[in-house]
Amino acid sequence: MIIFLYGPDSFRRHQKLQELREHFIKTVDSSAQNVITIDGSTANIKELSEKIGTGSLFVRRRLIIIRDLLKNKNQTTLFSNLLKLLPGWEKGKPEEQNIIIFNEDDCGGSKPSQEKKALLSWLKKQPFTQEFKPLSTPKTISFIQNLAKNWEREIDYSAAQTLINRTGTDLWRLQAETHRLAFSLPPQGKINSALIKEIVNDTYEQNIFALTDAVASRQGKKALNLLEEQFIAGLSEEYILSMLIRQFKILCQIKGAESENLSATEIGKKTNLHPFVIKKGLSQAQAFSNDDLKKHLDHLILLDFSNKTGTSNLKIALSLFVGGLKN
Repeated sequence: MIIFLYGPDSFRRHQKLQELREHFIKTVDSSAQNVITIDGSTANIKELSEKIGTGSLFVRRRLIIIRDLLKNKNQTTLFSNLLKLLPGWEKGKPEEQNIIIFNEDDCGGSKPSQEKKALLSWLKKQPFTQEFKPLSTPKTISFIQNLAKNWEREIDYSAAQTLINRTGTDLWRLQAETHRLAFSLPPQGKINSALIKEIVNDTYEQNIFALTDAVASRQGKKALNLLEEQFIAGLSEEYILSMLIRQFKILCQIKGAESENLSATEIGKKTNLHPFVIKKGLSQAQAFSNDDLKKHLDHLILLDFSNKTGTSNLKIALSLFVGGLKN
């Protein structure tokens, strides 16, 4: 069985993946020994064939999660061979087939190869395919209202719109902010626009920047304390991770531009970053070599991968990451 989950809404795509994974563990393999995750961006056809073809004496079926395959650089050979193998992986009775989930966010790209187009076309034609587009404003408001309801609170349409105006439509952040608002009230309380304007303000952004600043400065103890404050405030581990990934990507950009002896103004033109961000980034980047920045960014991306495939505890992983950074 082939399942294709794709689209830019990583929050709902992650929820669906977790739902499928938990169902497999509950109904097929309680030990989760036969749940396999593959980083498709670096995989080759041999690795895919071996991991999908390796069986178990005790569990007939396996769940294989392949993430970011469409980002693989060796597309010509990999995708052509994969198209030949995929139909064979679906043979047999449905209840005996392995479940192979392709999980993708980027399905286009500026100039997709013919092989990528062909693979994408094949995947989209499968019966178990679901696209996760960004929610419209009315559906985002419904999402916020359902979150509040799950936490035994209420939020009306106008207040939800106010929250969106202050935070944007990133569902990871909306979940974190709605959680923080909900638990600032007693059960059955109502979240209103006044409360949102009081709680969801620039202090939040300042706290996140202080965290990334401490991480970039390799002040592990301070970063760990700030991270704990964000957990207590109700921010999701996923949102904090996305902020850290963004910060290290910025530092990589600035470090690269700095190595070209570009001025702050020239760096701004090249990267489109705000002058304040460049000023802070130039100071932070001095604490790292190019290799260190790439190593930490790769580590964070790996945490993201592990979390979205359900193979790690993100809260613990983040604590270990920031706590391990020392001067």
